[in-house]
Amino acid sequence: MNQEVYRFNKQEQCIAALADLICSKASESYQARGIFTLVLSGGLTPIELYESLATEKFMDKLKWDRTHLFWGDERFVHVDDPENNYTMVQLAMISQVPIPLQNVHRIRTETVDAEEAARDYESHLREFAAREPRSMGSGKFPKFDLVLLGLGVGGHTASLFAGRSELAESSRWVVASEAPPEQSPKDRITMTFPVFNNARCVAFLFYGKEKNAMLDQIIRTPDEAAKIYPAARVRPAGDLLWFVA
Repeated sequence: MNQEVYRFNKQEQCIAALADLICSKASESYQARGIFTLVLSGGLTPIELYESLATEKFMDKLKWDRTHLFWGDERFVHVDDPENNYTMVQLAMISQVPIPLQNVHRIRTETVDAEEAARDYESHLREFAAREPRSMGSGKFPKFDLVLLGLGVGGHTASLFAGRSELAESSRWVVASEAPPEQSPKDRITMTFPVFNNARCVAFLFYGKEKNAMLDQIIRTPDEAAKIYPAARVRPAGDLLWFVA
């Protein structure tokens, strides 16, 4: 694993650098494998990044007809709910760029419960991987080109929270999970660590000096940090990059 930390004084600089990285990884992927598979992070933190990718500066650097979007996690709320991760990205980026509808692989929440949504999404991912072995590989887990993640309160990432059994999942690609009581909505759907750790590149984006101590611990003592912070369990086969402002 190659790990790098990029620190910026301003959020705008951090966003621009990560947008550049996305375009660079996309270019490499188009050339090497024909398509670019990008797993998006949810929540409010990356919204400005997605808005930036829809601007003239970056939009034309991406071949949208050869770019496929996925979600690392989703809140089990209706697609029209403003807290739905797909809906936030739809408003910020997808509606502004020429990406084919079939290239947008959202997590469906029009299901009975989060468990059904998780199994539905895993089935969809497995079908996609079977169609695109050149890009996704033929191993036990899919090989996404780039996974975007955030560093949340308590060190959670995606919807993988401390103390939950999902942290130890070793076979499934997608599972249902529950947020702690202080966070809502409670019911979530999330990709698992084996999926994140099989990626060619994982990039974290977060803001705030209060999280720097957490990051420093993850870097200095990763094994100890992994016992406390779920994010410390992200150790991809490829690059692990931290974009911090």
